[in-house]
Amino acid sequence: MMLARVADSLYWIGRYVERAEHFSRLADVMLNATLDQSDAGGQAAFIALTAVSDEPDLGRSPYDAAKALMFDREDANSVVMSLARARENARQVRDQITTETWERLNMLFLRTGADNAERNFDSGPSVFLRDIIADLHLFKGAADGTMSHGEGWSFLLLGVYLERAQLIGSLLEVCFGETRRWHGYSSCEQWRQVSAVQALIGSQTSIVPRPVRGSNREYSSKSGASACSWPEDGSHLFQIV
Repeated sequence: MMLARVADSLYWIGRYVERAEHFSRLADVMLNATLDQSDAGGQAAFIALTAVSDEPDLGRSPYDAAKALMFDREDANSVVMSLARARENARQVRDQITTETWERLNMLFLRTGADNAERNFDSGPSVFLRDIIADLHLFKGAADGTMSHGEGWSFLLLGVYLERAQLIGSLLEVCFGETRRWHGYSSCEQWRQVSAVQALIGSQTSIVPRPVRGSNREYSSKSGASACSWPEDGSHLFQIV
């Protein structure tokens, strides 16, 4: 029988680690969108910015928003604070997790909380963010490969999956909910919305879906880019590009 405080700590480790990965990915998409001058890039950045705050600062640049999402210690949901809380919970149940899992989480905490962390971000933000995401994947892999898959493992996964469901649900509400918080894009651009969500949750690496040959519908962007077409059955919405 597992103590309630132990189960609680393992649960919140899962939630904070998943939150850190999700927000790192949002920051990465916001930075990539600054390089994409199309409407799709602007929409992806706007969705990411709106999804992380009930009252987003729309005057802030995507770069500043991404940096704040990583390092703002006054924001309880920032990546640096999420990792700090995950580490604190792990410290309290050190006997329940393996050495490999602890070392990987401790390394992430030290890397994002170091004095030169913001300078490293400024010198190469995309590389920094992708390294953090890769290290978070390594943490999950170490936990999966070295921890006993018993009650503790189940509570850890419970936190991960509940956090993931909540965060993705927030993105979907921003894009498709009845009270949409973003404006300026017509409802007929559903393919762009889905593509942006897929990029934000990491299920594809490109913001704009790949054009499909032989289809009978097409869309030309307002910016004058070449036309993109997609099949009637909507299969393009789930392509990995």
